[in-house]
Amino acid sequence: MRQRAVPDFLRRWAGLRTAFVGCAALLAAGMSASVSRAADDAWRFKVVAKISQIQSRASCFSSPKSTAYVHVLGVQPSGIALTPARQARLVNTLSEAILANTANRVTVAREFSTIATRSISFSEARIREITKLTREAEAADITVVLQPIGQVANRLDLQVTIWANDSTGAKPAGVSCVTPFSTSVTFEDDADPQCARAWRQAELRDTASGYRGFMDFFPDCAQATDARARIAKFEAAASAAKSAQACAQAFAAARASGTLGAYKAFVVDQFACPQVEGARVAMRVLQDLANANAAKTVPGGGYTEGGAGAETPRPTSPLETCVRKANLGEYCVSSVLPSSGVNASDYGPRALFDGSDRTGWAEGVSGSGEGEWVVIAFEQPTKISGLFLKNGFAKSRRLFKRNGALRSVDIRLSNGATFRRKVANHTRFQWLRFDPSEVTWVQMRIGAVRKGTRHADTVINELRPILQ
Repeated sequence: MRQRAVPDFLRRWAGLRTAFVGCAALLAAGMSASVSRAADDAWRFKVVAKISQIQSRASCFSSPKSTAYVHVLGVQPSGIALTPARQARLVNTLSEAILANTANRVTVAREFSTIATRSISFSEARIREITKLTREAEAADITVVLQPIGQVANRLDLQVTIWANDSTGAKPAGVSCVTPFSTSVTFEDDADPQCARAWRQAELRDTASGYRGFMDFFPDCAQATDARARIAKFEAAASAAKSAQACAQAFAAARASGTLGAYKAFVVDQFACPQVEGARVAMRVLQDLANANAAKTVPGGGYTEGGAGAETPRPTSPLETCVRKANLGEYCVSSVLPSSGVNASDYGPRALFDGSDRTGWAEGVSGSGEGEWVVIAFEQPTKISGLFLKNGFAKSRRLFKRNGALRSVDIRLSNGATFRRKVANHTRFQWLRFDPSEVTWVQMRIGAVRKGTRHADTVINELRPILQ
C-alpha cells in the first residue's frame, strides 16, 4: 500500500460529510414509512429544482449561471448493501432528468463506490479512481451526492447533498454553499414478477377471499401488508352490515310489542344501535301517558290530601332506576336523563344522597317532568315526619336558572296518606313536613315546576327523609 496525500477536494468533502452526517440521521428518522408513487417519481425533479435555485443564488455564485457543469456522485456508505444495478440506476436516471430539464452539462461517476473516508491509505486502483473523480468534481460548478441512509425491501432512503464550487477570475474554486435534503426511491422492477401478477389478479377481483388467497400463496410479497389491510376493511364492513341487520330486527320487535318494557329491553341489550335514541323517545311518550293515567287512577291521585289507610305496594315504573343507600334502603326514580359527552354528569338517583352540589337527579321524559317521582324504600318500617330537600341544580346560580326546578310536590306514603307541599325557588335545604308516620316507603312526585331558561328537564339536588 502506498501513502498519498489526500486531494483538496476529498478534504473538503470529508469536512462536509462530517458536518451533515448528523443532519442525515435526523432527517432519516423523520421520514414517513409509507412513500407514495408520486414522491418516488418526484425525487429527481426535486434535485433538478434545487440545482436551478443554486444557479441563481447570489450566495452560491458571484454571478448567476444560466448554464453550469454538474457532476453527480453516487455514495455507498458502510452498512447499506446497495447493489451496483441500483447505484447505476440512481445516477443514470438523475443525470437524464438534469439533461432533459436544464441546459446544464452533466458528468456521472458511474464506477465510483465510496469516498469521504478519513483514511489516507489507498490502493493503486483507488488512487487512479479518486484522482479522476477529483479532477471532475473540482472542475464542476455544482456537485450532487446521493448518499443511501436506509433501505427496506424495494424502498431506498437517500440523503441528497448539493454544493456549489464558485470560481471568480484568479480565485480558485471553493465550496460556496451546501443544500442537503432527504427523499426516497422505490425500485418497482425489483419486485417478484409472480407477486406482481398475483396482486393484479387479486385487485381485479377485489374481494376478501381473493386477498386471502393471495396471502395464502404469497405471504412474503411486498403487497402482503396491503392485502391484510384490505381484508380487514372487508371484514369490518361485513361486521357492520351484520350488526345493522341485528339492530333493525331487534328494533322492529320492540315496535311490534309497543310497550315500555320492550323498548327498555332494546335500549339495555342493544345500547350501541343507532335506533336507541328513537327507542328512548318512544319510552318518554309512553311514560307520559302512564303518568297521566296514574293521576286519574291512583287513590288520591297524589294530588289531594288523604289520610292513612291500608299498606300499599311501592310504585314502580318500566323506566325506573334504583340504587342502594347503606343503613337506609333504596332510592328509586321513575326515569333518568341520559348522560352525554366525555365529562357528562350522572343524573341518576345516587346524586340525591351523595352530599354534592355538583350533581342532581334529572328526570328523563319529554317536557318538564310533571308526574315523575322519587321513592325511598326503607329496609324496615321506619317512622318519618317529612323530607329534607335541596331544589334544582345547585352547582351554580347560572345552572340553577338554566334548568327546571320544583314549585310544588305531591308526597305519598306506603299507608296511603297523601300531602301536597310548596317548594321554595332557591338552593338552600328546606323541610317538607307532614304528620309522623311509620312507613315502608315514601314517594315524592313532581307537581308544578319552574321551567329553566335553557333546559326543559327538572333537577333535584338532594332528598333525604326526616327520621323520628
